[in-house]
Amino acid sequence: MEKPHLYRLIVCILTVLIVAGCGGGGGTQGVATQPTTAVLKLYTQNVSSPLVSQSITGVTLKINLPGGVTVKTDAGGAVSPGVIVVAGVAVGKASTFAQIYTSATATAPATLSFAVVSTDAGGFEAGEFVTVNCDITPGAFPKNADFTLSDETVSLLNSPPLDTMKITLTSEIK
Repeated sequence: MEKPHLYRLIVCILTVLIVAGCGGGGGTQGVATQPTTAVLKLYTQNVSSPLVSQSITGVTLKINLPGGVTVKTDAGGAVSPGVIVVAGVAVGKASTFAQIYTSATATAPATLSFAVVSTDAGGFEAGEFVTVNCDITPGAFPKNADFTLSDETVSLLNSPPLDTMKITLTSEIK
């Protein structure tokens, strides 16, 4: 065997070994699973004096939804049953009213506004008070920080609305 042929053979063998050793690492690493729903939980918290109990008679607020997040509505645009659900401390003590969903535009995010009003003479205590069920469109990957609140008002029993109550939101993206 001549030396040029031997060198070519060695180069070919090395090339085959190098190429065979290269690979993508297998699996679906780096591919995010497309979420389809976001479950938001809203809480009230007494920020002035957490040890003093204050009864809540109503809450109004607006949730600013990130791009690609919507809620179910009927043919007339009304928020569908099951989107906003009284939860936690408000179960059996409150109902939701004035549910308004506004679709996103080129300049503004989609929003969901509503009120939770006490149906119990004693109101309800601070804590989780409502769950909101949202849909996520294909291609959207929202995070908890993408959901924001605005226009929040908490009304207290025997007291005008005060800044002593804070509303917080958590989300579970599925």
